[in-house]
Amino acid sequence: VFKAPRRLGNVKSTKVLEATVVEAELPSGSDSLLLLALDPEVLYIEPTDVLRTLNADAALMTQSGVELSGTPTPEVVASGLPFWEKGIDGTGQLVSVIDTGLDHMSCFFRNDTGGFDDKELIEKRVAGFQYIYRFHRKLHAYASWADGVEEVAGGHGTHVAGSIVGNPLSGSDKTASSHRGMAYNARLYFSDVGVGSGEVLHIPTNVAIVFEYAHAEGSRIHSNSWGGHSTSYSFRTRQIDSFQFDHQDSLVLFAAGNSKRLGLSYGSISAPANAKSTLSVGASLNSDHAFRSVGRRCDSSVKKGQRCSDNLAWFSSNGPTTDGRIKPEVVAPGDLIMSAMSAGSVDRTCKTTGMMGTSMATPIVAGNAVLLRQYFVDGFYPSGTANRRDGFSPMGALIRAMLVNGAQRLEGMYDNFDLASESAWPSRHQGYGRVQLNANVPLGGSSSSKSLFVIGDADDMVTLKDEGESVSYWFVITADLRDFRVTLAWSDPPPTSGTSTPLMNDLDLLVEEPQSKRQHFPNGLNKADHINTLEQVELPAGKLRPGTAVKVTVRARTLRTAQPFALVVSGAFRATDETGVVVVTDAPTDTPTNAPTEEPSVAEDPSEAGSCQGSEAQLVLAVGAAVASVSNAALADARSALGSLVSAIATNLDADVELVRLGHNAEQVAKMRGSTKASKRDALQRQLEGLLTADDQSDAGAPQGGVNYLALLEYLGEQVGADAVNPTVVLVADSAPSRGDASSAKAALKRACAAAAAFRA
Repeated sequence: VFKAPRRLGNVKSTKVLEATVVEAELPSGSDSLLLLALDPEVLYIEPTDVLRTLNADAALMTQSGVELSGTPTPEVVASGLPFWEKGIDGTGQLVSVIDTGLDHMSCFFRNDTGGFDDKELIEKRVAGFQYIYRFHRKLHAYASWADGVEEVAGGHGTHVAGSIVGNPLSGSDKTASSHRGMAYNARLYFSDVGVGSGEVLHIPTNVAIVFEYAHAEGSRIHSNSWGGHSTSYSFRTRQIDSFQFDHQDSLVLFAAGNSKRLGLSYGSISAPANAKSTLSVGASLNSDHAFRSVGRRCDSSVKKGQRCSDNLAWFSSNGPTTDGRIKPEVVAPGDLIMSAMSAGSVDRTCKTTGMMGTSMATPIVAGNAVLLRQYFVDGFYPSGTANRRDGFSPMGALIRAMLVNGAQRLEGMYDNFDLASESAWPSRHQGYGRVQLNANVPLGGSSSSKSLFVIGDADDMVTLKDEGESVSYWFVITADLRDFRVTLAWSDPPPTSGTSTPLMNDLDLLVEEPQSKRQHFPNGLNKADHINTLEQVELPAGKLRPGTAVKVTVRARTLRTAQPFALVVSGAFRATDETGVVVVTDAPTDTPTNAPTEEPSVAEDPSEAGSCQGSEAQLVLAVGAAVASVSNAALADARSALGSLVSAIATNLDADVELVRLGHNAEQVAKMRGSTKASKRDALQRQLEGLLTADDQSDAGAPQGGVNYLALLEYLGEQVGADAVNPTVVLVADSAPSRGDASSAKAALKRACAAAAAFRA
């Protein structure tokens, strides 16, 4: 029975019909179909699709982009598998798989005492088919929707499950140990929908009920390596979107399909991988090492001198969907994937086998999704090290956005097509690229600095409830060595089956640079995106100079019901608030930022200059003050005056100083000075612009026109020195002398304290 979406906010109610879904086989050559179509009680008819089944190297590539060239060494593991090295290996997580069956006697899943038939392991039996295991090391539950066993040697389900959670018993063959799953310490909820050796699956008419059982047991990541050939928005597609909207803490993944092998080169993403809120996974080629290990060479179409793994698999289905949405969203290795091999008997086995297909790529990504979920649950965010107090349950949309945000573009070949020649991005062939976790996820002790900001706590969701409502977040770039990426994702409510326009709630992502008034739209467009539930703005390294303020806005364009969303921002930055008051350092911090910078601690009585220092020796610099005092000077003179002021404060107050700046918003400046009169506000703005526009173009650091905030900041940084790292804030705009003697510096600081206290009040 279809039910209307939940009414979560103050939006117009939309009448939704309740309808019972009936799956039936009609006799050939009869008028049954016509008679059904003429029946006024029948809302919609569609053909039922026949649903079919569709690691060591993969773990390296999806965690860090590193390729294995020989036997893994401790050094390779530490650098190429940083998440495993930090203990992010699936511990404490439960993942569900729907597939043909599981060989419970494989060493990848078997208990020391035997398989999952051991009666002492059974905790309960639900509805006559679902067994729950309390003590099994790998299996949490086995739901028998079909025959309850993997009856064929080299079965699909065993291989898929092995790529996610497979972990050979201690003492197993070393070869098996090198092919354990992406989240090898996670446990498994397995739903068996296969019968015998056939590839046709017995999926319940309401597939959402399978996910419901797994969700009730605690699974939040659901991996599916099956699908049909229909590309329409089917009733099963709708069921999956409905499940994800009702369970905002879940992420459902689907294999994109292998239709390229059938000669389908455009829009071949099949249902239900074409659901709006799922993550659809395409396949890339495996590493050169993987091919060499079995005596094979990489695809002949690969460009000379290029890594095999930089190419898409020749069979992988491509987008867009019938309504133009981006699918697949990501790709992962899906050719020659080595994983657990079923024996097709009751014999114990520890064999592995290689398979290819998007069926193999999907569990690779699902395993990485499990790692990301553990990252948030165990509290690795925001510090990069585990802290349970920081842990939270992430939205499925957040995991989806994280996987997309860190994906890396492939520029090899796709069959005979050169991916490097693609002008449109994201691509209909590879979506946003190949999954690579370390591209945007900070881990404590990493050598390269990363900043990460996320919105997406499933227990405290940010929700837009009215059309036109928006939420904005502010950032300041601290280095230009990293891409600045912003990714928005949401799980959209379900539409009517068969619709040509499935999007119900349309959210818009906009990234702005207030200083230059530049606007950046998502998904390679020059306008808002009105069809996807995944939007990304990517600004390459060097595009934003240090000191640039960036505003990220999420706006509700149209709503049928209230809509929660997830947001991911990565790069090198500090978060701030809408006033433009920010902290700028000479280099990005290795600790990610997850909230706007806090307001400074200012003493209630600012009569003494030292009262601004507080317990953490914080200083407030009157940068705007010195600017106003030399408004008619050339830029070089302004630099000299401000440099003297900074040096005097640092020397005479015996404290280290970190470079800070005042936001250029004139209205905010005027408020800090205790006046909102237009004349005073405009006068101050003219003074700032007059000073910071370079009159002396002989100065190498001056720009060719425009407000030179950056040059000013760079000079102050040189005066302060590279060792100035104390936490510092700025709040002030006040008059100060152009000469930097000690008494004047103390007087300026005293006035700064008073202004800061007044502004806080």
